[in-house]
Amino acid sequence: KGVVAEIPFTDLRAAIAHSFEQGVGLPSFPFAPISTFFCEVRLGVDIDDVAPTSVIGMISPRPIFLIDDLEDDLFPSDSVELLYEAAREPKVLWQIPARHGQGWETAPEEYERRVLNFWRQTFGLPHAQPSNISANEPVQTQKRP
Repeated sequence: KGVVAEIPFTDLRAAIAHSFEQGVGLPSFPFAPISTFFCEVRLGVDIDDVAPTSVIGMISPRPIFLIDDLEDDLFPSDSVELLYEAAREPKVLWQIPARHGQGWETAPEEYERRVLNFWRQTFGLPHAQPSNISANEPVQTQKRP
């Protein structure tokens, strides 16, 4: 019926390379190609086929709620924005000043309200409690640090 994704990557090969440099502190070469090779062998897939930007537009007409952790240092900083641009309506982008995957920890009540309201709206249910925050109301866009 819909998709909620916090800090998704745009392309797995680039995400692996970037995560070695930024997340682990190791050079992407030779570690990323070695990891990519073993992932492809173990999973039986071509890593280049795992590129959400090329398929996110097919999710429409199902709604998409993308959560962008602005202080993420694991994936490239423009990943979520590129996915948002590639997605079709209905789509929502919420940017939150959080590190990778830490949106809920940064603002748990707001996170829960937004995600639950998104699902309620998706399934045609009333909002659980009056709230001045809806899934469709993005926070003020902020600059990345």
